[in-house]
Amino acid sequence: MKKSIFLTIFTLFFWVNFTLAQTEPSSQEVLTIDECIRIALKNNYDIRTAEKNYDRAKYNFLGTWEGFFLPKVGLSYSGSRYRYDVASQYQSSYGLGLSFTQTIFDGWNNVANYNYSKKGKSSARENLKLTKQTVVLGVKNSCYALLKTQMLLEVQTEAVKRSEEQLNMAKAKYDLGSASLSDYLKAKVQLANDSLALITDQNSIKLAEADLNNILGRNVDLPIQIDAKLEYKKFDPTAYPITEKTIENHPQINITKSEVDQAHSGLTMARSVNLPNISFGVNYNWSDTKFPESWADYRKPYDPWYMGIQVSLNLSNGLSTLSRIWSAQTNLQSAKEKLRKDRREVKLEINKALLAIMEAEQKIRVTEDALKSAEEDQNLTKEKYNLGAASMLELLDANYSYKTAESNQVQALYDYNLAIAQLEKAVGK
Repeated sequence: MKKSIFLTIFTLFFWVNFTLAQTEPSSQEVLTIDECIRIALKNNYDIRTAEKNYDRAKYNFLGTWEGFFLPKVGLSYSGSRYRYDVASQYQSSYGLGLSFTQTIFDGWNNVANYNYSKKGKSSARENLKLTKQTVVLGVKNSCYALLKTQMLLEVQTEAVKRSEEQLNMAKAKYDLGSASLSDYLKAKVQLANDSLALITDQNSIKLAEADLNNILGRNVDLPIQIDAKLEYKKFDPTAYPITEKTIENHPQINITKSEVDQAHSGLTMARSVNLPNISFGVNYNWSDTKFPESWADYRKPYDPWYMGIQVSLNLSNGLSTLSRIWSAQTNLQSAKEKLRKDRREVKLEINKALLAIMEAEQKIRVTEDALKSAEEDQNLTKEKYNLGAASMLELLDANYSYKTAESNQVQALYDYNLAIAQLEKAVGK
């Protein structure tokens, strides 16, 4: 019997300790926003993909040097043995070939191909820069979102504490007969509602942490905390000079400019088919029935060197060349239209960010005044309720107004900091 009781107590003790160990919060990694950005620039999938695309563009550009700068050089060597009559007579044959060819003119096709790949490399580089800026904005947004959810959790935690105090107050007054059952029930319902909202806010923090870890390229289950605060610092427009040069240097504009240049090169390559092709070549072809024993043997029985210039001209290729030219002209027109559209969109992105900053600044001022008024109203209503001069419904309404004012202030601070980050991305910082 004693042994059974001992085992039961031991099992219960082990289960309680195991449960407590499971419920203990795991240690959180504390990172600054700049540290988060550095991690994302190293691990983010989109950035890695853009880096690989840039490397591929560099290799493609390197390959165009063959036709533009470097000649084609060839070397061949052959050896064979064959029977040439019924008497089983065999004959050997050996051959050596060397060739050197350099394109002099091919209707500017090689130059256009070189420029096309060069602009492709520039476009990939600018795309990498734009991807990094987009990821940085995403990191800041995720950090600000996590800070916002943490602040809203604090607001909701205080709301639960106030609801508990009101419930205790209403119950005490109800027990004394100075408050109705309805007041007690209203306070009880309010506590339940605030507790449910608290659970939602706690889950929102986990989701915000997962979103941040995802953009950082890490395990989404890792606990993380941001060493920063959502605060207001007066916006200084001089720190963000916005000129036509700012717009023209934007990565998206540079990408589209490269696309326009590529379209020009594509048109040149399409037209090059109708122009003459001129090349210079040097060839050496040697053959003999005996395997050479020295360099002098390569000059026997003859010395087959020749050099010359070859000129060729395409007279007719049906409608394929004409269709390629028309298609290239259409691509060029589309690229120019896209460039005009992208310029408008970059300006629009900057204007939206500036308007969002001004709007958030106004909201911050309004929410500060509203929070002060809501706090004063809450204190007055609480005192009036204690004196029996206000109902529970009035007290709950004052508490709700105060919590709403706190939440609005948090949202305004989040909107302001995010708008600054959006402006930095819009101007290409």
